[in-house]
Amino acid sequence: MESETSPNSKLLVHPLCENKDGDDTSEESRWAKWRRRIFVIEIFMVFSQLLYLYSTQIVQQYIFQTLAREALSNTPNYTAPNESICLDQDHIVSATGNNDSIIQIQQKANTLGIYIEVIALVSSAILSVIYGSLSDIVGRKPILVLCLSGLFLSSALQVAVIEFDLNMNVYLLIASALNGLTGGGATTIGVAYASIADVTTKKWRTLRLGTTGSAFGFSKALSYLLAYYWINDNGCYFKGPAYLMLAIGFVGISYTLLVPESLPPKEKRKEGGFKKLADGFKVFFIPSRSGFSKWWRIWVCVIVICIEFLCVIGITQVLNYFLHNKPLEWSYDFIGIYGSVTSITQCLALIVVLPLLIAIPIPEAYSNPFIILFAVVIAITTNVMMATLRTTWEIFLAGTVQTLQQVAFPAGRAILAGLVKPEDFGAVQTLATSLQLLTSVGSTVLFNKVYHPEAEVNGHHYNAGIVFWITAGFWAALIPLIL
Repeated sequence: MESETSPNSKLLVHPLCENKDGDDTSEESRWAKWRRRIFVIEIFMVFSQLLYLYSTQIVQQYIFQTLAREALSNTPNYTAPNESICLDQDHIVSATGNNDSIIQIQQKANTLGIYIEVIALVSSAILSVIYGSLSDIVGRKPILVLCLSGLFLSSALQVAVIEFDLNMNVYLLIASALNGLTGGGATTIGVAYASIADVTTKKWRTLRLGTTGSAFGFSKALSYLLAYYWINDNGCYFKGPAYLMLAIGFVGISYTLLVPESLPPKEKRKEGGFKKLADGFKVFFIPSRSGFSKWWRIWVCVIVICIEFLCVIGITQVLNYFLHNKPLEWSYDFIGIYGSVTSITQCLALIVVLPLLIAIPIPEAYSNPFIILFAVVIAITTNVMMATLRTTWEIFLAGTVQTLQQVAFPAGRAILAGLVKPEDFGAVQTLATSLQLLTSVGSTVLFNKVYHPEAEVNGHHYNAGIVFWITAGFWAALIPLIL
């Protein structure tokens, strides 16, 4: 049996849950320990993010292909192929006889994508403030189950849109609202990070948040493999791939029901009732709650996290279009390979590179800011590369190196957790995530409006790489804040 002071025991057991009498030989105690080690929050994050990312990729390409087919069906003398095929920029331009057609299709796809994302992000960002504070009262697990169940129901409605050819301008928006109203990404991420903070000591918090963050990379890799290979192999016939959403959601919910509650009973704060919902706001808006020296650092930390998220979400919104359209025109299966490779390197960044950065012998107070600064330099460099490079191997190189920027997120979250009281973890982490998502609403609109496929239309040249120059500028703006 591990000693009470071993790193692994400290990593997984809440300090307030440790057995003070040393009597941990009972069957219940042993089962509780093994349950915490087997049913970990990282696996929950894998299922949650896999369902979200996979469904997003399926729906995004379904929208584009549906709009493209509608546009071609209205083109005089166009004969649709006998079998389902994936329509790319060359096929569309060749069939319509002008570059303006692909620009119009992409704009329509981007506009619908904006509505879908904004509805989910805004509703999730607003309600996560309540759900996050509730998790400090009733526990983390009920909120996590609610979030994943809502995402599952949202995915089921998306499947219905694809299966029954429902009006995607209506029902995809309803599905998005359903996801946001049941917590969405803001609550899921915030409460999951709070759960990690509950059971992890300060010494190991950055590392554990990093392993939790690696779940995003693993989920992204798997979602790319499942979505884009399947789409490409069956000629963009979406019904088969869509049903996999339901299977992922069912398994994910079943697993989440087995995840142990991270809060010990005395930390649930039921005695305080719903007046405790205001605690998260007090941390942000009343300096005396944590002290002025911590209060302004909390805000700087949140601003840095928000700008980082703005950049990552903005590029994520348009990256697959950038790869599929000119100047690259990658096939869907090749996009799947790229997404899988970069997602795997993202995992490696968090489980290999991050520990190495933590191990650098610099004062503890400067360790996490140094990690964020390292990520910023990587992000600026690689976004400039993505904006200017055009060969396949160069894009692969830039994309894989760019994943090192992910080390900034656990470092920022660790700083934030260290500035607040344990009883405020849920409220503060979800409120920070809420602000992240509200920021990403702006990035969703901005990047979808700015991005256009590389084309010459009426004497105007559309530069597909402009979005990466914008992203590099946002990352550069973080340097003064970090310093």
